[in-house]
Amino acid sequence: MKTWIFQGNPDKFGIDEYLLKAREIYWSVTIPKHQNEIAIGDEVYIWRAKGSHNAISGIVAFGVINEECNPREKLKNQL
Repeated sequence: MKTWIFQGNPDKFGIDEYLLKAREIYWSVTIPKHQNEIAIGDEVYIWRAKGSHNAISGIVAFGVINEECNPREKLKNQL
């Protein structure tokens, strides 16, 4: 089991709103090496960056991977 930190920048993504509304959290993993290493059961922390408005940065969520990495069209629970 591995532990991952996924970062969200509020300048590029409405991270706070997403985390409040989403039942299942999906995150875009753009580095192919990591796509192949992330496994079901791995722990994940979501880190919110400061962004240009100097929001409070830090860990804002915790979860466990429950679905393998897939392209959006192959997700079990479509967004």
